[in-house]
Amino acid sequence: MDANFRKIARRAKQDALIVFVFGAILCLANLATAQNVCVSPERIQALKTDIASQKPVTENSALRTEILQMKADLAALSAQDSRDKSAAPSPEQTQKAVERMCSILKSEPWPAKSTVGEDGASAWIRLVKTYFSPQLQVALLPVISAGVDKDQIKKDAELASLIDRLRFLKSAITGMVFCGMPPALNTRLPPG
Repeated sequence: MDANFRKIARRAKQDALIVFVFGAILCLANLATAQNVCVSPERIQALKTDIASQKPVTENSALRTEILQMKADLAALSAQDSRDKSAAPSPEQTQKAVERMCSILKSEPWPAKSTVGEDGASAWIRLVKTYFSPQLQVALLPVISAGVDKDQIKKDAELASLIDRLRFLKSAITGMVFCGMPPALNTRLPPG
């Protein structure tokens, strides 16, 4: 029995080491990709401040139309993907969408209900979930949280899906800290 215990203990130690190395790799990957974030922390803070202060903004129907078209294009790819597994967005399509979304974040107010309408704001959350890296999604959570608090972002299925994805990623690293995960992630949606 003593030999079996030693075997089990040795195996558990090896498994723990594997989990530790895997977690370390994920954190290092996070640090490496964090350098490629398209929006500076200062700009993210400015977006949060703008949405929290509820400064008057003008409705941007052209931006709303563009965001809804990007979501429709994504939905068409998803529908095609269910019939043809090779129909996922190409790396070029993804890069083009990310570049445009980064451009929007750098030059426009956050696409919220007051600027792009409720459907445009919801579509924007879907695009953030689909195209941005988890690290950038986490970085944008304070802006999203402020938008929810000020009723500029609806607590709908798109928001719930984004939060669920980030919670899943956080829990995927069992027993380890997900680098950069803010505590607000746990309390933004109503229970039930």
